[in-house]
Amino acid sequence: MEIGLDLICAYEKGIIYPRTVLDIDETKFMQDLMGASSEAFNLAIEITHITKDTVETLLGKAHREAKAVGIEGNIMEPELVEEVLAKAQRQAQAVATEGNLETH
Repeated sequence: MEIGLDLICAYEKGIIYPRTVLDIDETKFMQDLMGASSEAFNLAIEITHITKDTVETLLGKAHREAKAVGIEGNIMEPELVEEVLAKAQRQAQAVATEGNLETH
């Protein structure tokens, strides 16, 4: 069911507006609404605003950031051991490669 008015014009404070001023592009409106929703979500994540819609994303982000700090700090926690050792291996390989280049 669709209900609406078939206006010819609108009058407000001495100004007459033609009907075209009142036209709404529904596709553009929906795109704008979805864009605004996405931007609001991103802002909520950026400022760490916890809601039922953001909590899962924020917890995942916090976990990734804590893990990165642990790896950077060489913290030997069970969850990080493999990655800390892999980082050490890469660093050792880089030192060995650089040492070989300097001797040649």
